[in-house]
Amino acid sequence: MARSEAATDADGRGVERAARLLDVDGVSDVARAALDGAGGPALRRCGRGAAVVAALRLAARRGGRVDLDLEDACEAFGVHPGDALRAEELLRAELSPPAGPEAVSRLRRGVNAVREVLLAKERGRTNAPRLPPGVLADAAPALAGRPLETVDGDELRAHLRRLEGDLEMARLGVRLYALVHG
Repeated sequence: MARSEAATDADGRGVERAARLLDVDGVSDVARAALDGAGGPALRRCGRGAAVVAALRLAARRGGRVDLDLEDACEAFGVHPGDALRAEELLRAELSPPAGPEAVSRLRRGVNAVREVLLAKERGRTNAPRLPPGVLADAAPALAGRPLETVDGDELRAHLRRLEGDLEMARLGVRLYALVHG
């Protein structure tokens, strides 16, 4: 995929290179999508360096990673922290908010529950693992109370992929998810 001009900071470093420098390279795709799809106002008003720092901080936070330190990130790129904060505000204004912590936790529990059931199925077990009440019923109602030998492994994997997508959408927010996967 060709990098856009928006994904390059004032020194010619792309989002990927900036992410490596700040040790958050796992979020570069999300940061690039945020910057390319919603970064126009931040780029125009705050500058490229501040917008890149803002996109990386937003991506790290929504990606469930540790919060990228504002001062360290700004120092690495010679950006004023106030400009980076303003750029973050502008990015957030262009993107839909992520789901609340309760919804993300519920989805994460569901993903973990379905993974446990899939693992048990793949190991040839006949009984589902013991899970907290209601978790499996919420994540996969069709599985609740069924013996594992009656569950189709391919359907279970497909359901797990859907749940993982739902979890990612909840963490990122609908618009950012669409920008990343669109």
